[in-house]
Amino acid sequence: MSRQGFSLAELATVIVIIGFIAAAISGSRNLVEQAKLTKLISEVEVLRSANQNFITTYNYLPGDFPKATDFWGSYHATNNPNGALNGNGNGIVDNSDSNSFRADPLRIWHHLELAGLISGNYDRDIIDTNAGTLISDTHIPRSKVFFNLNFYYYGSDVSARKPWLLTGKERANDRPLNASLTPKQAYNIDRKMDDAIQNAGYVVGYESYGEDDTESLENYCDTVAAEKYDLASEKVVCNLKFLDILVK
Repeated sequence: MSRQGFSLAELATVIVIIGFIAAAISGSRNLVEQAKLTKLISEVEVLRSANQNFITTYNYLPGDFPKATDFWGSYHATNNPNGALNGNGNGIVDNSDSNSFRADPLRIWHHLELAGLISGNYDRDIIDTNAGTLISDTHIPRSKVFFNLNFYYYGSDVSARKPWLLTGKERANDRPLNASLTPKQAYNIDRKMDDAIQNAGYVVGYESYGEDDTESLENYCDTVAAEKYDLASEKVVCNLKFLDILVK
């Protein structure tokens, strides 16, 4: 029996087909990635809409609302665990003295939840304390599309009424500062929403820590770093900060 190998033409055809398949797989992965980023952007926009609806309805910033208990009763760990905690109504989102991601910044989620503007049931016990981990889906919302990416508010620059919405993964006994995005993911979100500049505009890079919870990544993706995101890096080293998402 004679055996005949592939001709050059046949080999070329096979190589072309393999190329098409590889391109299709790569293109499919890119489409999935872009869809995830679009959904993450939608989550941010949903939060923006929820904040504005709250302000329109109650004429106060969520987190600052001083009449929450009039609408939803006073929180009590045993008798009314789904009740409310009041803000002080001073027109800004105040933070606790030692932790600017607690107090009003945590009350935001709890007020939006009670108003039916976001889903979830957020634990009240940690709001006015100065210690403990902010846990996904317990104290702060988790993204539905990025594993363990959380959203939280940070009360800096409250005098200008500009608490920041940030992304990040859980970090023990702190706000979720561990990195949640690659520079390319952060860049694409920034490009779709703002100006694609890392340290300028409405969407900016933010300091973060590595997965081992110790390595500081603040030089990779923050507001004092270079203007351009490091698109050559595929490491998860970035968080993002969204400005002016909560303004009365």
